[in-house]
Amino acid sequence: MQNAGSSAQRIETEPFADISSLTSNYDFLALMDGNIAAQPSSSSFTSKSNAQREKDMYPYIQSFFNAVSSVIEAGCQQIGEDISGPLRMLVPFKNSGRNPKGSDDDHRIDVRLRIDEGFSNSTIDDRSNPDYSNMLAVLEAKGCISEQNKASIQLFKYSRNLYARQPNRRFLWGLTTCATIFRICVLSNDRMLMSLPIDLQTSEGRNALIKWILDITYCDTDQLGYDPTVYFNADAGRWEIEIYDDDDQDNSCLTLEILTCIRLAERAFGRHTRCFRCKRIEESVSSDSISVSEEHINEMGNIIVKDAWAIAERHNDDGSRDEVSLLRKINELLNNDRNMEGKIPNLLIGGVVKQTGSDGKIYDDNTDNVLFALNSNFLSEENIIFRVHKRLAMTPVGYNIQSVRSVDELIVVAADAMAAYSAIYERCGILHRDISTNNILLCRDDRTDTINGILIDYDCALQMETAKFPKIRPDMTGTLPFMSIGNLKNSSVERTVLDDWESIIYVLCWMGTIGINEEDQAKCKEMRVLEPTRPDIFKWRDGSNFEIADAKCTDMGLHKHFYNKIVSRFFFDSSYMPLKKLVTHLRFMLMENPMLSKKTHSTFVQTEDSLFDLREFYIRKDTREDYWDNICNDDEANPFVRRAACANNIAKSLLETMNTARKEAMDRINESSKE
Repeated sequence: MQNAGSSAQRIETEPFADISSLTSNYDFLALMDGNIAAQPSSSSFTSKSNAQREKDMYPYIQSFFNAVSSVIEAGCQQIGEDISGPLRMLVPFKNSGRNPKGSDDDHRIDVRLRIDEGFSNSTIDDRSNPDYSNMLAVLEAKGCISEQNKASIQLFKYSRNLYARQPNRRFLWGLTTCATIFRICVLSNDRMLMSLPIDLQTSEGRNALIKWILDITYCDTDQLGYDPTVYFNADAGRWEIEIYDDDDQDNSCLTLEILTCIRLAERAFGRHTRCFRCKRIEESVSSDSISVSEEHINEMGNIIVKDAWAIAERHNDDGSRDEVSLLRKINELLNNDRNMEGKIPNLLIGGVVKQTGSDGKIYDDNTDNVLFALNSNFLSEENIIFRVHKRLAMTPVGYNIQSVRSVDELIVVAADAMAAYSAIYERCGILHRDISTNNILLCRDDRTDTINGILIDYDCALQMETAKFPKIRPDMTGTLPFMSIGNLKNSSVERTVLDDWESIIYVLCWMGTIGINEEDQAKCKEMRVLEPTRPDIFKWRDGSNFEIADAKCTDMGLHKHFYNKIVSRFFFDSSYMPLKKLVTHLRFMLMENPMLSKKTHSTFVQTEDSLFDLREFYIRKDTREDYWDNICNDDEANPFVRRAACANNIAKSLLETMNTARKEAMDRINESSKE
């Protein structure tokens, strides 16, 4: 572990206020109050009519930071040998109002701040556009005090690119200045915190901002927002990452070489999941060797490291929501099953990331240790979403499901993932709860060209036996287009395997509509330009959770609606016919299974009036005594309740449907390989 040195300290800022909340649907900043705090009435820049021009503010802002840094530099030179540890200058890039490299949009950033180690060059003269990978923080300027909300929202939107371009970033600093009023911001996984107003027209305000800059100079490395356990080893010429073992009381770790980052953290809020392709240090080659090709990386990098900030319970020791302990149980019970070989992750090592403070103590990296260092009075366990920084090293290495070459390969991969899902639930008692395109990978053996699917990402998984309330939905989990209707509505109906089976139907329908791979997706986009209307399936990602749920209720409720609204809009290619057949059969077995009474054949809860109108129909038609849902009260009107009561039986019929489709797909693949 890297230690920041004895002179380093924890940052203590002015009291921070929470000005944002994470909505359930979007990566978007929602301000709690338009008037965050009373603004100084003495300022002459209180309205847009007399606001300064933003670009006229840039030179003054840059001059201020350069002047403060110069004073700090001079002071440190006078102290000389009495200073130990890293000394940093917080300085602005010379160019302002530019679109930085690494941006995924055309937004221009006002002022960018970077750390200059060792005071070698206090004035950064970057004549080209700066890169997000080199920035410590973004500063958003407005010429009017009343535009604080707008400045905060823009700061939020721009800062997310820092996560994408800096794979070792834990949290973000940012600043806004509206006329003469500065605010220091911290963006954690779920909140944007903002300091009280700092007025540079007053000596108290200038001292507060200078104190923060001085703290940046001396603070621990991790308090800059960087992760000291992901670093560049200059001597070896490689990036390295440390993975800890929760079972090891000595806090020992495995260090791997990072070959490439195959998944970026591209949102300002959320788990910030990153995935690195790695290899063991002892397998590394000399840094003097030639550049490594992508094929060589794929050959060498046989370990995937997942890095994420997972939501956890502060005082939960039962492991019911801990991905590491869940994977250990899965591996223990299923690794000897040849049918599961290559279909579940093989955990090599995993645990909570550790950080070392200036006091030499090692502590767990979690939300509390990040935010409580701000010394803010309002922070408490009740109003902070608790997250723990975890890291896992696993095999095998898989590829995105959109790497499939044909519909038949997609069916095989999806069927393997759901076979693994079923085994994990039946034999381990674990509910995955996040079936999506991101969590099903394709594994391909380059020697034999054989394929299989693998089910990954158990951040949202739940150990049903030890969960406190296994019969109640603990929270909403998943990815919007693939979330079940009950999940979207946060229904009180028991969460079962049927929610995840519903999700795999949505996954297959989504890929059938937009195209199974990049080649087909490009063709779909060209064809859709000529279509008069958008496919109904896009309503599965637009609007509120309840609006998406209602759209799915309509699309899934009746066979004719499902076919006309969803299946008929699949990519127009004859090779997609088996996929159309599969999703139609899966929906039928879920919603209209012949072993279910007609009371279950709906996506809408029946009202008293509709029951009265249909009661005679039900009595006349539903006379079988062996319906699976006969265990329910005869007056139960909610079809979701009735299906949940016999979920395991329905799930078995769904798995049989998938296995049959897989066998047919493999027959077609083998037949085509002979041609």
